[in-house]
Amino acid sequence: MINWVIVDNNDRGSIYGVGTFINELIKGVSKEKLIDIYLLKVGYRVKKEYSVEKVDGITIINIPIPSNWIELDHECISRQKKIAKRIVSLTTDLFEKKKELVIHLNYIYQFFLGEAFKAEYNCKLIYTHHAEMKLEKSISSNNLFSLSDELFCLVDRVIAVTNHGKRNLINDMKATEDKIEVIYNGIDLPLKVQKNNLTKLKRKLNLIKYDKIIMYAGRLDKEKGIYELLDAFELINKNHPNSCLIMAGTGKLLDQQAEYNANIIFTGFVDRKFLCELYRIADVGVLPSYEEQCSFVLLEMLQSGLPVVANSVGGLIEIINHGTNGFLTEYIINEENKKIPSVDSLVTGIIEITGNEHTASRYSKGAEASVQKFFTRAQMCSKYIDLINSIRSGQS
Repeated sequence: MINWVIVDNNDRGSIYGVGTFINELIKGVSKEKLIDIYLLKVGYRVKKEYSVEKVDGITIINIPIPSNWIELDHECISRQKKIAKRIVSLTTDLFEKKKELVIHLNYIYQFFLGEAFKAEYNCKLIYTHHAEMKLEKSISSNNLFSLSDELFCLVDRVIAVTNHGKRNLINDMKATEDKIEVIYNGIDLPLKVQKNNLTKLKRKLNLIKYDKIIMYAGRLDKEKGIYELLDAFELINKNHPNSCLIMAGTGKLLDQQAEYNANIIFTGFVDRKFLCELYRIADVGVLPSYEEQCSFVLLEMLQSGLPVVANSVGGLIEIINHGTNGFLTEYIINEENKKIPSVDSLVTGIIEITGNEHTASRYSKGAEASVQKFFTRAQMCSKYIDLINSIRSGQS
Protein backbone atom coordinates (compact mmCIF):
# COMPACT_ATOMS: atom_id res chain seq x y z
CA MET A 1 0.00 0.00 0.00
CA ILE A 2 1.36 3.42 -1.02
CA ASN A 3 0.84 6.18 1.55
CA TRP A 4 0.87 9.41 -0.46
CA VAL A 5 1.06 12.61 1.59
CA ILE A 6 0.25 15.74 -0.44
CA VAL A 7 1.44 18.89 1.32
CA ASP A 8 -0.64 22.05 0.96
CA ASN A 9 0.06 25.48 2.47
CA ASN A 10 -2.20 28.41 3.23
CA ASP A 11 -0.67 30.32 0.34
CA ARG A 12 -2.21 32.50 -2.36
CA GLY A 13 -1.36 29.79 -4.88
CA SER A 14 -3.66 27.41 -3.04
CA ILE A 15 -6.61 29.61 -3.98
CA TYR A 16 -5.60 29.45 -7.62
CA GLY A 17 -3.41 27.04 -9.61
CA VAL A 18 -1.77 24.94 -6.90
CA GLY A 19 -5.07 24.45 -5.12
CA THR A 20 -6.72 23.32 -8.35
CA PHE A 21 -3.83 20.93 -9.01
CA ILE A 22 -4.14 19.33 -5.58
CA ASN A 23 -7.91 18.96 -5.91
CA GLU A 24 -7.65 17.39 -9.37
CA LEU A 25 -4.89 15.04 -8.26
CA ILE A 26 -6.80 13.87 -5.20
CA LYS A 27 -9.99 13.31 -7.19
CA GLY A 28 -8.06 11.29 -9.74
CA VAL A 29 -6.17 8.96 -7.40
CA SER A 30 -8.54 8.68 -4.43
CA LYS A 31 -10.28 5.59 -5.85
CA GLU A 32 -7.03 3.68 -6.40
CA LYS A 33 -7.22 0.59 -4.18
CA LEU A 34 -3.47 0.41 -3.48
CA ILE A 35 -3.05 4.07 -2.52
CA ASP A 36 -3.97 5.84 0.71
CA ILE A 37 -4.13 9.63 0.25
CA TYR A 38 -3.29 12.07 3.03
CA LEU A 39 -3.72 15.84 2.63
CA LEU A 40 -1.43 17.74 4.99
CA LYS A 41 -2.85 21.26 5.30
CA VAL A 42 -0.30 23.58 6.90
CA GLY A 43 -1.16 27.07 8.11
CA TYR A 44 -4.92 27.01 7.51
CA ARG A 45 -6.88 28.56 10.38
CA VAL A 46 -10.21 26.82 9.77
CA LYS A 47 -9.47 24.84 12.92
CA LYS A 48 -7.47 26.24 15.81
CA GLU A 49 -5.85 22.97 16.85
CA TYR A 50 -4.12 20.02 15.23
CA SER A 51 -6.73 17.66 13.89
CA VAL A 52 -7.12 14.55 11.74
CA GLU A 53 -10.34 13.66 9.96
CA LYS A 54 -11.40 11.39 7.13
CA VAL A 55 -13.47 12.92 4.33
CA ASP A 56 -14.54 10.85 1.32
CA GLY A 57 -11.75 8.36 2.01
CA ILE A 58 -9.04 11.06 2.26
CA THR A 59 -7.22 11.60 5.56
CA ILE A 60 -6.97 15.36 6.14
CA ILE A 61 -4.34 16.54 8.61
CA ASN A 62 -4.77 20.16 9.69
CA ILE A 63 -1.85 21.97 11.34
CA PRO A 64 -2.65 25.66 12.07
CA ILE A 65 0.85 27.12 12.47
CA PRO A 66 1.74 30.87 12.39
CA SER A 67 1.15 32.54 9.01
CA ASN A 68 4.72 33.91 8.81
CA TRP A 69 6.43 30.53 9.21
CA ILE A 70 7.59 30.46 5.57
CA GLU A 71 9.76 33.59 5.78
CA LEU A 72 13.30 32.53 4.94
CA ASP A 73 15.53 35.30 6.25
CA HIS A 74 18.59 34.13 8.14
CA GLU A 75 17.06 34.81 11.57
CA CYS A 76 14.07 32.59 10.83
CA ILE A 77 15.66 29.54 9.24
CA SER A 78 16.40 27.82 12.56
CA ARG A 79 12.82 28.49 13.62
CA GLN A 80 11.54 26.98 10.37
CA LYS A 81 13.49 23.80 11.06
CA LYS A 82 12.05 23.55 14.55
CA ILE A 83 8.51 24.06 13.25
CA ALA A 84 9.07 21.44 10.55
CA LYS A 85 10.31 18.90 13.09
CA ARG A 86 7.35 19.68 15.32
CA ILE A 87 4.92 19.12 12.43
CA VAL A 88 6.53 15.77 11.62
CA SER A 89 6.41 14.73 15.29
CA LEU A 90 2.64 15.28 15.25
CA THR A 91 2.32 12.69 12.48
CA THR A 92 4.12 9.88 14.33
CA ASP A 93 0.95 7.96 15.13
CA LEU A 94 -0.09 8.14 11.47
CA PHE A 95 3.16 7.32 9.69
CA GLU A 96 5.56 5.62 12.11
CA LYS A 97 4.68 2.13 10.88
CA LYS A 98 4.06 3.02 7.24
CA LYS A 99 6.66 1.44 4.97
CA GLU A 100 5.69 2.93 1.61
CA LEU A 101 5.55 6.63 2.44
CA VAL A 102 5.76 9.31 -0.26
CA ILE A 103 5.78 13.01 0.66
CA HIS A 104 4.64 15.31 -2.15
CA LEU A 105 5.87 18.92 -1.85
CA ASN A 106 4.33 21.78 -3.87
CA TYR A 107 6.35 24.84 -2.83
CA ILE A 108 10.10 25.30 -2.54
CA TYR A 109 9.74 26.71 0.97
CA GLN A 110 8.37 23.32 2.07
CA PHE A 111 11.99 22.10 1.90
CA PHE A 112 12.41 22.06 5.68
CA LEU A 113 9.29 19.95 6.03
CA GLY A 114 10.56 17.51 3.41
CA GLU A 115 13.93 17.38 5.14
CA ALA A 116 12.29 16.60 8.49
CA PHE A 117 10.07 13.88 6.98
CA LYS A 118 13.06 12.29 5.24
CA ALA A 119 15.11 12.29 8.44
CA GLU A 120 12.30 10.79 10.53
CA TYR A 121 10.87 8.17 8.14
CA ASN A 122 13.45 7.71 5.38
CA CYS A 123 10.56 8.23 2.97
CA LYS A 124 10.44 9.10 -0.71
CA LEU A 125 10.11 12.78 -1.66
CA ILE A 126 8.71 14.30 -4.83
CA TYR A 127 8.33 18.00 -5.63
CA THR A 128 6.07 19.57 -8.27
CA HIS A 129 7.39 22.88 -9.58
CA HIS A 130 4.32 24.96 -10.44
CA ALA A 131 5.57 28.50 -11.04
CA GLU A 132 8.41 30.59 -12.35
CA MET A 133 10.91 31.25 -9.57
CA LYS A 134 10.94 34.99 -10.22
CA LEU A 135 7.22 35.17 -9.57
CA GLU A 136 7.28 33.43 -6.20
CA LYS A 137 6.92 36.00 -3.45
CA SER A 138 7.46 36.57 0.28
CA ILE A 139 10.89 34.93 0.10
CA SER A 140 14.24 36.63 -0.47
CA SER A 141 15.64 35.54 -3.82
CA ASN A 142 19.10 34.60 -2.53
CA ASN A 143 17.74 32.30 0.14
CA LEU A 144 15.19 30.89 -2.31
CA PHE A 145 17.77 29.93 -4.91
CA SER A 146 20.06 28.47 -2.24
CA LEU A 147 17.15 26.50 -0.83
CA SER A 148 16.19 25.20 -4.27
CA ASP A 149 19.68 23.69 -4.68
CA GLU A 150 19.24 21.78 -1.43
CA LEU A 151 15.70 20.75 -2.36
CA PHE A 152 16.75 19.31 -5.74
CA CYS A 153 19.44 17.26 -4.01
CA LEU A 154 17.03 16.04 -1.33
CA VAL A 155 14.06 14.92 -3.41
CA ASP A 156 13.82 11.71 -5.39
CA ARG A 157 12.08 13.36 -8.31
CA VAL A 158 11.16 16.86 -9.51
CA ILE A 159 8.07 17.28 -11.68
CA ALA A 160 7.90 20.16 -14.14
CA VAL A 161 4.45 20.90 -15.51
CA THR A 162 5.78 21.93 -18.96
CA ASN A 163 8.91 21.39 -21.03
CA HIS A 164 9.51 25.12 -20.68
CA GLY A 165 9.50 24.67 -16.91
CA LYS A 166 11.96 21.80 -17.21
CA ARG A 167 14.37 23.93 -19.25
CA ASN A 168 14.16 26.70 -16.66
CA LEU A 169 14.91 24.28 -13.83
CA ILE A 170 17.99 23.03 -15.68
CA ASN A 171 19.27 26.38 -16.97
CA ASP A 172 18.34 28.75 -14.14
CA MET A 173 18.07 26.51 -11.09
CA LYS A 174 20.84 24.07 -12.06
CA ALA A 175 18.64 21.05 -11.41
CA THR A 176 19.95 17.77 -12.81
CA GLU A 177 18.01 16.57 -15.84
CA ASP A 178 17.84 12.93 -14.76
CA LYS A 179 15.72 13.90 -11.73
CA ILE A 180 13.16 15.89 -13.70
CA GLU A 181 10.02 14.51 -15.29
CA VAL A 182 7.46 16.53 -17.24
CA ILE A 183 3.83 15.85 -16.36
CA TYR A 184 1.26 18.26 -17.74
CA ASN A 185 -1.60 19.36 -15.51
CA GLY A 186 -4.94 17.73 -16.22
CA ILE A 187 -8.58 18.53 -15.55
CA ASP A 188 -12.04 17.06 -15.63
CA LEU A 189 -14.69 19.76 -15.66
CA PRO A 190 -18.41 19.49 -14.82
CA LEU A 191 -20.84 18.67 -17.60
CA LYS A 192 -21.53 21.36 -20.15
CA VAL A 193 -24.27 23.89 -19.53
CA GLN A 194 -27.07 23.37 -22.06
CA LYS A 195 -27.59 26.15 -24.63
CA ASN A 196 -31.04 27.06 -23.36
CA ASN A 197 -29.58 27.43 -19.88
CA LEU A 198 -26.85 29.71 -21.24
CA THR A 199 -29.48 32.23 -22.30
CA LYS A 200 -31.05 32.04 -18.86
CA LEU A 201 -27.64 32.51 -17.26
CA LYS A 202 -26.84 35.53 -19.41
CA ARG A 203 -30.18 37.06 -18.46
CA LYS A 204 -29.61 36.30 -14.76
CA LEU A 205 -26.21 38.01 -14.87
CA ASN A 206 -27.61 40.95 -16.83
CA LEU A 207 -25.35 40.08 -19.76
CA ILE A 208 -28.07 39.45 -22.31
CA LYS A 209 -27.61 42.93 -23.82
CA TYR A 210 -24.02 42.20 -24.84
CA ASP A 211 -23.30 40.79 -28.31
CA LYS A 212 -19.79 39.58 -27.45
CA ILE A 213 -18.34 38.59 -24.09
CA ILE A 214 -14.57 38.57 -23.51
CA MET A 215 -13.41 36.57 -20.50
CA TYR A 216 -10.39 36.85 -18.19
CA ALA A 217 -9.92 34.73 -15.05
CA GLY A 218 -7.06 34.80 -12.56
CA ARG A 219 -5.19 37.12 -10.24
CA LEU A 220 -5.66 40.80 -11.01
CA ASP A 221 -1.91 41.47 -10.93
CA LYS A 222 0.29 43.41 -13.33
CA GLU A 223 2.35 40.36 -14.38
CA LYS A 224 -0.87 38.69 -15.54
CA GLY A 225 -1.06 41.25 -18.37
CA ILE A 226 -4.33 42.75 -17.16
CA TYR A 227 -3.45 46.34 -18.04
CA GLU A 228 -2.61 45.40 -21.61
CA LEU A 229 -5.93 43.56 -21.79
CA LEU A 230 -7.81 46.58 -20.43
CA ASP A 231 -6.13 48.80 -23.03
CA ALA A 232 -7.04 46.32 -25.76
CA PHE A 233 -10.67 46.25 -24.64
CA GLU A 234 -10.93 50.04 -24.73
CA LEU A 235 -9.90 49.93 -28.39
CA ILE A 236 -12.32 47.10 -29.17
CA ASN A 237 -15.21 48.72 -27.34
CA LYS A 238 -14.97 51.91 -29.42
CA ASN A 239 -15.98 49.97 -32.53
CA HIS A 240 -18.03 47.31 -30.75
CA PRO A 241 -19.96 49.13 -27.99
CA ASN A 242 -22.11 46.07 -27.24
CA SER A 243 -19.11 43.99 -26.13
CA CYS A 244 -18.14 43.44 -22.52
CA LEU A 245 -15.08 42.22 -20.63
CA ILE A 246 -15.50 40.00 -17.57
CA MET A 247 -12.59 40.14 -15.11
CA ALA A 248 -12.96 37.24 -12.66
CA GLY A 249 -10.45 37.26 -9.81
CA THR A 250 -9.04 39.20 -6.90
CA GLY A 251 -6.34 41.84 -6.59
CA LYS A 252 -5.70 45.53 -6.05
CA LEU A 253 -7.38 46.37 -9.34
CA LEU A 254 -10.75 45.72 -7.66
CA ASP A 255 -10.24 48.94 -5.69
CA GLN A 256 -9.92 50.87 -8.96
CA GLN A 257 -12.84 49.33 -10.86
CA ALA A 258 -14.92 52.52 -10.69
CA GLU A 259 -12.33 54.18 -12.94
CA TYR A 260 -12.96 51.79 -15.82
CA ASN A 261 -15.46 51.41 -18.65
CA ALA A 262 -18.93 50.38 -17.48
CA ASN A 263 -18.73 47.44 -19.91
CA ILE A 264 -15.93 45.93 -17.80
CA ILE A 265 -17.42 43.65 -15.14
CA PHE A 266 -15.32 42.80 -12.08
CA THR A 267 -16.71 39.73 -10.33
CA GLY A 268 -14.20 39.32 -7.52
CA PHE A 269 -13.44 35.74 -6.48
CA VAL A 270 -15.90 33.17 -7.86
CA ASP A 271 -16.01 29.45 -7.24
CA ARG A 272 -15.04 26.99 -9.94
CA LYS A 273 -18.57 25.92 -10.80
CA PHE A 274 -19.66 29.47 -11.45
CA LEU A 275 -16.43 30.16 -13.33
CA CYS A 276 -17.17 27.27 -15.68
CA GLU A 277 -20.59 28.78 -16.36
CA LEU A 278 -18.94 32.06 -17.26
CA TYR A 279 -16.65 30.21 -19.68
CA ARG A 280 -19.73 28.78 -21.36
CA ILE A 281 -21.38 32.13 -22.01
CA ALA A 282 -18.16 33.86 -23.11
CA ASP A 283 -17.13 34.19 -26.77
CA VAL A 284 -13.37 34.33 -26.20
CA GLY A 285 -10.99 33.83 -23.28
CA VAL A 286 -7.79 35.83 -22.87
CA LEU A 287 -4.54 34.92 -21.08
CA PRO A 288 -2.18 37.89 -21.48
CA SER A 289 0.30 36.78 -18.78
CA TYR A 290 3.95 37.85 -18.97
CA GLU A 291 4.90 34.30 -17.91
CA GLU A 292 2.88 31.15 -17.39
CA GLN A 293 3.35 27.41 -17.00
CA CYS A 294 0.52 24.88 -17.44
CA SER A 295 -2.32 27.22 -16.54
CA PHE A 296 -5.44 25.56 -15.17
CA VAL A 297 -7.47 28.59 -16.27
CA LEU A 298 -6.30 27.95 -19.84
CA LEU A 299 -7.16 24.25 -19.62
CA GLU A 300 -10.58 25.04 -18.17
CA MET A 301 -11.32 27.50 -20.95
CA LEU A 302 -10.23 25.04 -23.62
CA GLN A 303 -12.21 22.13 -22.20
CA SER A 304 -15.24 24.43 -22.08
CA GLY A 305 -14.82 24.92 -25.82
CA LEU A 306 -13.86 28.55 -25.35
CA PRO A 307 -11.41 29.85 -28.00
CA VAL A 308 -8.43 31.51 -26.34
CA VAL A 309 -6.12 34.42 -27.12
CA ALA A 310 -2.85 33.97 -25.18
CA ASN A 311 0.57 35.61 -24.98
CA SER A 312 3.33 33.65 -26.75
CA VAL A 313 5.30 32.85 -23.58
CA GLY A 314 6.35 29.97 -21.37
CA GLY A 315 4.16 26.90 -21.29
CA LEU A 316 1.32 28.62 -23.16
CA ILE A 317 3.00 27.91 -26.48
CA GLU A 318 3.00 24.19 -25.63
CA ILE A 319 -0.76 24.21 -25.08
CA ILE A 320 -2.02 26.66 -27.69
CA ASN A 321 -1.56 25.59 -31.29
CA HIS A 322 -1.94 28.88 -33.14
CA GLY A 323 -4.80 28.69 -35.63
CA THR A 324 -6.10 25.37 -34.30
CA ASN A 325 -7.29 25.85 -30.71
CA GLY A 326 -6.42 29.49 -30.15
CA PHE A 327 -4.52 32.62 -31.12
CA LEU A 328 -0.98 33.39 -29.89
CA THR A 329 -0.19 37.09 -29.68
CA GLU A 330 3.06 38.87 -30.41
CA TYR A 331 4.91 40.25 -27.40
CA ILE A 332 7.15 43.21 -26.62
CA ILE A 333 10.13 43.00 -24.26
CA ASN A 334 9.82 45.91 -21.83
CA GLU A 335 12.45 47.73 -19.75
CA GLU A 336 12.18 45.05 -17.04
CA ASN A 337 12.97 42.37 -19.66
CA LYS A 338 9.46 40.94 -19.40
CA LYS A 339 7.53 39.69 -22.42
CA ILE A 340 4.38 41.77 -22.38
CA PRO A 341 1.63 41.07 -24.92
CA SER A 342 1.25 43.57 -27.75
CA VAL A 343 -2.00 45.47 -27.26
CA ASP A 344 -2.54 45.59 -31.03
CA SER A 345 -1.99 41.83 -31.26
CA LEU A 346 -4.50 41.23 -28.45
CA VAL A 347 -7.05 43.30 -30.35
CA THR A 348 -6.34 41.38 -33.57
CA GLY A 349 -6.75 37.99 -31.87
CA ILE A 350 -9.95 38.90 -30.05
CA ILE A 351 -11.55 40.40 -33.18
CA GLU A 352 -10.48 37.42 -35.30
CA ILE A 353 -12.45 35.11 -33.00
CA THR A 354 -15.44 37.27 -32.05
CA GLY A 355 -15.89 38.64 -35.55
CA ASN A 356 -15.95 35.34 -37.44
CA GLU A 357 -18.31 32.55 -36.43
CA HIS A 358 -16.53 29.99 -38.62
CA THR A 359 -13.16 30.75 -37.01
CA ALA A 360 -14.68 30.71 -33.52
CA SER A 361 -16.35 27.33 -34.18
CA ARG A 362 -13.12 25.83 -35.54
CA TYR A 363 -11.11 27.06 -32.55
CA SER A 364 -13.80 25.84 -30.14
CA LYS A 365 -13.68 22.29 -31.52
CA GLY A 366 -9.89 22.35 -31.50
CA ALA A 367 -9.89 23.61 -27.91
CA GLU A 368 -11.94 20.72 -26.54
CA ALA A 369 -10.05 18.17 -28.62
CA SER A 370 -6.64 19.37 -27.39
CA VAL A 371 -7.60 18.90 -23.73
CA GLN A 372 -9.03 15.44 -24.34
CA LYS A 373 -5.85 14.42 -26.13
CA PHE A 374 -3.20 15.78 -23.76
CA PHE A 375 -4.57 17.36 -20.58
CA THR A 376 -7.11 15.14 -18.83
CA ARG A 377 -7.12 14.40 -15.13
CA ALA A 378 -6.82 10.67 -15.84
CA GLN A 379 -3.66 11.18 -17.91
CA MET A 380 -2.05 13.37 -15.25
CA CYS A 381 -2.85 11.00 -12.39
CA SER A 382 -1.71 7.92 -14.31
CA LYS A 383 1.68 9.51 -14.89
CA TYR A 384 2.06 10.48 -11.22
CA ILE A 385 1.23 6.93 -10.17
CA ASP A 386 3.77 5.55 -12.67
CA LEU A 387 6.39 7.97 -11.32
CA ILE A 388 5.77 6.95 -7.71
CA ASN A 389 5.94 3.26 -8.63
CA SER A 390 9.25 3.89 -10.39
CA ILE A 391 10.89 5.52 -7.36
CA ARG A 392 9.49 2.79 -5.08
CA SER A 393 11.18 0.14 -7.21
CA GLY A 394 14.41 2.15 -7.43
CA GLN A 395 14.20 2.81 -11.17
CA SER A 396 15.83 5.95 -12.52
